[in-house]
Amino acid sequence: MGNYGECRTVEVKGMEALLPYAREKCGGDVWWVPLTHQYRGDLLLPSDLWIECKTEERHTGNLFLETWSNRPFKEGWIKTSKADRLWYYFLSSECMYHCDMRVIQQWWRDKGGKDGVEQKANEQRNSTWGFIAKILELKKDGIINQEPLQLCRKLDLKHMYLPQS
Repeated sequence: MGNYGECRTVEVKGMEALLPYAREKCGGDVWWVPLTHQYRGDLLLPSDLWIECKTEERHTGNLFLETWSNRPFKEGWIKTSKADRLWYYFLSSECMYHCDMRVIQQWWRDKGGKDGVEQKANEQRNSTWGFIAKILELKKDGIINQEPLQLCRKLDLKHMYLPQS
């Protein structure tokens, strides 16, 4: 990935996989609301359930928890998102990791709430920083679950994605 346009292409490819899945599980009542993603999430599901969707091209064994979208002017989604759930999808493996957004935000704060490292994989004008979270550690700590997207389609969305009380 080299520039913003290529990154947008990855995001669109992710939505092309995630939207049909979400619509299948919700009977079609799913809305992609890109203008609200900075604060509320990317997808709106029934019962006002908001999903923050992240897509990466290559599975690395890590999640990039964005602490700064444009340092020092705009904080990243791990600090600001008010979404109910996080869906983190990898195109290469067709695997989606999912978790309660508040739980992963608290996990990051418990780890010290550090800014992490500057993102260098994609050429861009803004300075994007994030905390590198190892997927194995997130699984061990009970923060995230993983399913191949094909298998996710067989699961009960209400069980998997309703916010925890």
